[in-house]
Amino acid sequence: MILMRRSSLKRAKAKVPALKAVGNKIWVVLFAFTGAVASQNSAKYPNNPVLESPDHKYTIINSDDMSGNEPQHYLYLVSRSPYKKSLLFRYGRSVQVFWCPTSTCVVINDFEGSNVSSVYRLNVDSQRSSLDLGDLLLTWMKNHGQERVSSSCLHLYAYATEITSDGDIKLVLTGDNGIDSQGFTRIFAYKNNGELTLVQATNKYDGLE
Repeated sequence: MILMRRSSLKRAKAKVPALKAVGNKIWVVLFAFTGAVASQNSAKYPNNPVLESPDHKYTIINSDDMSGNEPQHYLYLVSRSPYKKSLLFRYGRSVQVFWCPTSTCVVINDFEGSNVSSVYRLNVDSQRSSLDLGDLLLTWMKNHGQERVSSSCLHLYAYATEITSDGDIKLVLTGDNGIDSQGFTRIFAYKNNGELTLVQATNKYDGLE
């Protein structure tokens, strides 16, 4: 059983302008920035109750705990044969989940705040390893001399838009300062071999709707 930690991207708050984020590869004009776009093996929670893996061996179900001051939501991974139910991810607001085509991992967009989001890749095998793709994008920004661009943002979103048939993850990092039209967007591709590639860079903010 695994309980995911909160994102290392700092939670954006009304008077806290410094946040982190990152991105990967470019897929020119193949998708637009109107939010995290759903694919065939994708679902948003807590709205969708069940999401089946491409190989039909697993399902992801949601459970809500409304007893506290702040709602808590839980994603469970259910294997069919043998039957097993284990905690996959905990979140507070809403998430979007993508199955990878091999059914060995999921990618989760965690929309944890009104002005910040994080993205993770989780393996669903017995090792249940995880990767914070948001931290990976922030590291890329820092290593390429662009840390100042992301650290000045009041709104900062890191999220996946799609997993391609060959397993590449399309990622977006976008933000603005919350005052004027200044902002940035970086589009990336993350490959199975760990390669992160910048695909497109603009000085325009494309926030989530």
